Amino acid sequence: APLVCVLKEGWGLGHVISSSFSSTTSAGDIGFIMCRQPLNEKLPYFEVEMSQVSDGGVVQVGLVWNGFPARKLPGMLQGSLAYNMCTGSLHVGAASCRPVSSPCVVGDVIGCRARLHYKQEVLQQGDSSKIEMVKVEFFRNGCLLGVEDVSLPPSGLFPAIGLVGQGTQVRFSRSITLSPETYFSSHPLPAGFVNFTPPPPVDLSWRCVKNAKVTESGEVSQLFSRSGSSTIIQGSLPFSMLDFFCEVHLQISLDKFTTFSIGVLPKVSSSTIMIPGESQNSVGFFPLLGFLMSNGVISSTIPDSIIGDIRALHDIGVGIHFNTAASSVQAGQGAETAEVFFTISQQQLSSIVVTLPPGGLYPTVVLDTDYKADGQALVTIDYPALWPNVSGLPYGFVRGSSGVMAFTKTILRNAESSSIHVVQAGFPLSPVHSYYEMTIRNIDGDKPQLAVGLASYWHPLDVLPGVGKDSVAFHTHDGAVYKPGVGRETVAPGNCNAWLKLGCGARFSAEGGTRGAEVFFTVNGQMVSQRLVQIPPLGLFPTIGMQGFTGFIYLSPFAPDPFPDLVFSTKWKLLTNIQLFGQHISSKLPKKLGLAQLASAPPSSTVTYFTVSLPQPVNKSTGKVFIGFSNSDDTPFSGKQLPTHRSCVLDVVSGTIVWCDPHLHSDDIGSTADGRVLGCGIWKVNDNTMLLFFTLNNQVIHCTPWVGISGSMVRTLCLIDCSIRVCVDACASWPPTSRIGKGWGRSSNLVMVNSKICHAQLQAASSKCPVGFAQAAFSLIPDRPYFEVEITSQDPKKVIAVGLASREYPVNSWIGTQDNSVAYYSDTGKLYAGSSIGKDFGPRLAKGDTVGCGVTFPPNYYTASRKGQPAEVFFTVNGAVVGRKKITFPHGGLFPTICLDCTTSIVPSFHSKFPPTQGFVGKDWAIAYSICQIGQLICHRGGSSSISMGGIPRAFCQATAKLTPEQPYFEIEIVNCSNTSTLSVGMGIRQAAHATSLEQDLLLYISTGEIIIRSGSLKSTQMSQKYFVGDIIGCSVIHGPRLSVEFHRNGVKVSTVVLPEGQLKTQPLFPVLSLSHPGDAVIPRLCRPLPKWDPSTLFGWLRTERVSIRNNVIEYAGNSQPESREVGAAQMSQLLARPGVAYYELEVLDAGAACTIGIGAASATNSLSRMPGWDRDSIGYHGDDGCIFRASGAGESFGPVWKRQDVIGLGIRSVSGSVEPGSEVQVYFTRNGQELGHVTINVPSTGLFPTIGMHGIGEKVKVNISMSGQCCNPDPGRLAWRALCGVALRRDHSGRPVLEYCPRQHKTPPSGYRFGVAIAQQPLSQNMQYFEVQLCQYGRMKGIVIGVAPRNYSVEMACGWGSDSIGYHTDNGQLYNQSGTGQVFGPIPKACSTVGCGVSVVPNSTKHCFVFFTYNGTDIGRVRAAIPDGGFYPSITLTSAGDRVAVSFQEAFKPRVSQGEHQMVGLLRIVNCSYSNQLLHYSGSSGTDPAIALFAVALHRESNYFCANVVNLKDTVVVGVATQDFSVKDIPGRSSVSAAYDITNGQIDAVYNADKCFQFRVPRCLPGDMVGCGIEMSESKTVQGYIFFTRNGMVVQKIELTSVFDDLYPIVGIRSVENCSTLFMVWSDVQMPTPNHF
Repeated sequence: APLVCVLKEGWGLGHVISSSFSSTTSAGDIGFIMCRQPLNEKLPYFEVEMSQVSDGGVVQVGLVWNGFPARKLPGMLQGSLAYNMCTGSLHVGAASCRPVSSPCVVGDVIGCRARLHYKQEVLQQGDSSKIEMVKVEFFRNGCLLGVEDVSLPPSGLFPAIGLVGQGTQVRFSRSITLSPETYFSSHPLPAGFVNFTPPPPVDLSWRCVKNAKVTESGEVSQLFSRSGSSTIIQGSLPFSMLDFFCEVHLQISLDKFTTFSIGVLPKVSSSTIMIPGESQNSVGFFPLLGFLMSNGVISSTIPDSIIGDIRALHDIGVGIHFNTAASSVQAGQGAETAEVFFTISQQQLSSIVVTLPPGGLYPTVVLDTDYKADGQALVTIDYPALWPNVSGLPYGFVRGSSGVMAFTKTILRNAESSSIHVVQAGFPLSPVHSYYEMTIRNIDGDKPQLAVGLASYWHPLDVLPGVGKDSVAFHTHDGAVYKPGVGRETVAPGNCNAWLKLGCGARFSAEGGTRGAEVFFTVNGQMVSQRLVQIPPLGLFPTIGMQGFTGFIYLSPFAPDPFPDLVFSTKWKLLTNIQLFGQHISSKLPKKLGLAQLASAPPSSTVTYFTVSLPQPVNKSTGKVFIGFSNSDDTPFSGKQLPTHRSCVLDVVSGTIVWCDPHLHSDDIGSTADGRVLGCGIWKVNDNTMLLFFTLNNQVIHCTPWVGISGSMVRTLCLIDCSIRVCVDACASWPPTSRIGKGWGRSSNLVMVNSKICHAQLQAASSKCPVGFAQAAFSLIPDRPYFEVEITSQDPKKVIAVGLASREYPVNSWIGTQDNSVAYYSDTGKLYAGSSIGKDFGPRLAKGDTVGCGVTFPPNYYTASRKGQPAEVFFTVNGAVVGRKKITFPHGGLFPTICLDCTTSIVPSFHSKFPPTQGFVGKDWAIAYSICQIGQLICHRGGSSSISMGGIPRAFCQATAKLTPEQPYFEIEIVNCSNTSTLSVGMGIRQAAHATSLEQDLLLYISTGEIIIRSGSLKSTQMSQKYFVGDIIGCSVIHGPRLSVEFHRNGVKVSTVVLPEGQLKTQPLFPVLSLSHPGDAVIPRLCRPLPKWDPSTLFGWLRTERVSIRNNVIEYAGNSQPESREVGAAQMSQLLARPGVAYYELEVLDAGAACTIGIGAASATNSLSRMPGWDRDSIGYHGDDGCIFRASGAGESFGPVWKRQDVIGLGIRSVSGSVEPGSEVQVYFTRNGQELGHVTINVPSTGLFPTIGMHGIGEKVKVNISMSGQCCNPDPGRLAWRALCGVALRRDHSGRPVLEYCPRQHKTPPSGYRFGVAIAQQPLSQNMQYFEVQLCQYGRMKGIVIGVAPRNYSVEMACGWGSDSIGYHTDNGQLYNQSGTGQVFGPIPKACSTVGCGVSVVPNSTKHCFVFFTYNGTDIGRVRAAIPDGGFYPSITLTSAGDRVAVSFQEAFKPRVSQGEHQMVGLLRIVNCSYSNQLLHYSGSSGTDPAIALFAVALHRESNYFCANVVNLKDTVVVGVATQDFSVKDIPGRSSVSAAYDITNGQIDAVYNADKCFQFRVPRCLPGDMVGCGIEMSESKTVQGYIFFTRNGMVVQKIELTSVFDDLYPIVGIRSVENCSTLFMVWSDVQMPTPNHF
């Protein structure tokens, strides 16, 4: 059986072994299975899942001894025990059988565990011998069913299963650990059943028993002498996440008890009797008295109608729901509060939330009776007990009509449709379990009706929920919600189909259930209704009703809440003359004012906001709607108002604001009755001032300060006219979240992408672009006076405008160009203030800049009238104020507004105060002088150059953040500086706030190479390397025994400075940089962790002569005259050493005329005017002659000469274990990843530095370095081959690696042939079973061999000729199998076709395999072969010059053509050519007759592009499009209507737009090029569309079509017998060329 390892966090490692068994016996016979291994301490548990059971079938699961007879069921003989899944009984030997549960259903899982850690020795009856007893536990779906003590045989207890009945099937699994994670991973169960794990190993006896005798099974059989004291029984363990329910089964009627109390108590001693509910930290239920008591106080009473039912029943339970996840086994760990609940016949009766004491709460029963039991059991106490019980109904449901039953543990079946059927859950909804869900699996019936909802306790089983008292339900037949006394409201279309998912949930107030619950319904996951209902005395129980319905329903009684972020919202404080229906309210009586007030918002809320929406227009003659705030519980229009009462409401119909405040007067803002959503809010500015605002469609329309308010303000609504129904959202958020982010109101042509606000046409290239407009939802106020915009993307020719405008400003106009607006424009730096003419105002802006806008408010802003009052608006760039402008406050205030052009994006932010930044730099810089920031650049602000006396530039800036041990490093990249400029970078203590020069202690690295240290009176200078444009200068603080600073140049440490005593050593250090001349610019990268240098991309150069270096590319820059040409060289700044640079390599980008390039290593004192290896202490390998030079001008033959694209490497290996000066090392060289050889030399005194020399015009190389001694950038094409003999690896025009025949220079081998042989690096295996070869080009002999060979196959023989090799030869189509004689095998492949080879498994053999071959994606045959040692290696043999192939390795063979990829397309018409296998061949009688292929599928929007791969090119070949009626006698592009790319002559011919002829010059094509043609639709009225042509994926020409755009079909024309093109269609799921490729 397979072994599956499951690793879950917090639960360790669990191993599960699974197998499935099914009974094959006839009726009455027994099927028996027993494990080979007994249960042990590592594998103590196994389980069996019932998959299928036949009628009359039996499944018994248990433990037996070794040698148990196979024709007996487990549990039927002494010493064995088993659980019968079909009856729910536990069998212990032949003598004992007792029911422990209801019968199992399909899907139930029974587990069995032997507690072998807890063995017990007991005396055997009749003699003195001892036997070992162990406890065996049985579980059902993770819940404990029972515990039995059994004897442990010497051989152990073996898991066994007995099956009866043909077709009975179970799944068996065995695991090391039984834990929630391993259980839930394979057994998904309803959420909420937190007891689905076995309890820990504990003694289940009762810890505290007084005045009673309790057996192990929980039977209370006798009361002892009663002297006024009651009997108390308390469990040995507190309630926990695993054991959370205890149930008492009465064996006598309840009225025979004088005292009966059940509940929870802290741990009590055996000498005291405490009644649950009467003491602290306890809860008790007194069924004789009909009340619940908590902490000595009666918390609730049970109605008399239910009390009568209770006294007639016999099962009373108590349990605890813990409010946290099951992270702890014991109570009190991880849970502060819990919900104690009580049940009657396993239906929840009531619950109380309690605080858990430190030791937890124990189940406790107290009772007393005068009844003489005579040994009869009075009660049976079951702890821990299973809850809810599975008794004929799915999980969670305990009451149901006849005819309704459980099909499985989660599926309900209704078999009768004639009457009403109802099922009800055993628990009410609560904050812990607040939602349930069901899905109709299948349905039958003429008019099926399903009702899903909530009802009171003991709802009648013949009345649909929503119809009976105290119930509410959604009915599927009409899509309406029913509630007695309210009627019905249609909320969704009527629908009762299969797979319809319905849900019902409730939200509860944090204050408890006295205010009711907010019930909601969902259909297929979408909320369709939400309403407030009153909670009945015992709660709202999930209830489902069915009528005219038969079928199956999936039930999820503890489904997760689909809307966890929503909270109880409709907290109504006062309702007068108001009818409530969910979130809708309306007035009850006509022409009478209705008042509704929401409960007060939390005191901590800064903004209190609510909205109302009007689903229907208000009757303006009789109706009125007022929204606002009041501190009184009376209407704002009442004459009972006290002097301290304050209120303000908006008349929605007239737009009048009505104040009840002597200091404020009514205001008219215009009618808002036609608005979709109106809102009202209070913004708490300070303890004395509030800002009252009204919104229309999430846009502020009025804002007024409210000063001197006493008492809390309550959200208030007033309604007149009973026909008005208003929807109230009491938890609306403010500021609102719009489609472009939080806080924005009106917007147009803008979208939000990755937290950036972008123009909706961000990729558009059109010059006519609609303005992108956005306005904030609120105006600026004194407590929020400023906002900023960071420019994240901008075309310099495009515009970003930032400013302020009135709330009525048109969305299609640029801000600042009309009245009541002012704006700053990024492209010109001009200010526009109510005019289309701007004035110069500030700098132009670029990507990375931050522009801000704010208002300086007058002191009396909140108390004075603001309309017409002047306002001073200021603008900032990168935190510095650039100017101010006075404008007049418009009506409603000034709203932040932005306008964007195409290709621009920003990140906005709102601030409560203006950031106190100085200078023209961003927030990252605390101090700046003569410095400005443009995007990422830090630049000199201009003016004359300035150098202080100490050589430090005067223009400087200092960072805001200090360097820390976690972020000790920063760097700058030098972008621009002149020859006379002086730059410096370093660190220092904090400079003065308004400093105009660097006065305090500092440490600077200057571009002249000096390092200046200034600490107090100490001033010193050190010398280091100079730095220039393009260099990256880093600076880091090294926190160690001696505090020091390191400077880096291009990732190489150039100097270390130990900080002297003084402030530099004791004060925080901040990054500093300074510039000297206008135009100086750097890019800083501030405080960050110390980087780990990547030597392959970041290294420096120690010395250079007559070469130019950029991005690690070295190009010869010496004299162009051959007679005076000098050597150019470059030497790296890193030593060849370990650790350090152990290997470096160069790629020949251009070999020039003779490839006079050398790679080597030399000392730091060698001349760079000579090639590496010519001088003492140097060595070099030269590419023009393949010689190696060692301290001499005379070379030694070493390796091949170099060519373009070759990769040559040099590495160092230690001989003595050291690479220090004087030690002996091996210097080795590589070519294309293969080592050529090595030379042993001594390391000179200065060490060996990588050195590259070149001596010819045009020579260019790219350099990489490695610290591992391995190839830096291995070419996958080269590394795929372990042997390339007589074969060169090249790349075609698309960069694809190809193998070409390259004849060897040595003598002809004995075979008489000079073969080119390539053998792969890896053999064919399970991960690489197949490889394919595209025959790009044939040579003279047209003989290419594809096959497999052993690892060390001779390179002197073609594949298939030698031992253990098999090859398919393309010159004759024969297969050669370890022989020089071939057999006819397959077709003779043509050029451009594809041949593949792979291996497949021979059944029941590990020494043989099948070798198969394919041709153009079709299997053509296979042979059986013995696998050589090491396996079969892909092998290719090339036989003549011109042979060229491309190879690809694949995991397995796959057909070439598949849906959605390259598809073969039918032909509409074809002349003088043939088309097969996607190849188009010329078949005309002479070279003058054109061959035309017109394809049958027209180009359209979903398939708008096709392409052709040019394989051979001897004469004219054209690729293009034409209409369906195009004459195939003409060449495409020469007659109407057609357009074609003449790839031979490099021109495009077209006849279109009323038969006009056009011609365009474009590049010619070569064999291997990919030529494409496509169409593009146009939205313009003047242009119908475009035809575009591509070469190798790049657009070469685009043609406008102004006439009617007919259907255009792909067409290809050729005129030569040797021309051949590969064609295939490319559909729309492939990335197509775009206009950006021009």
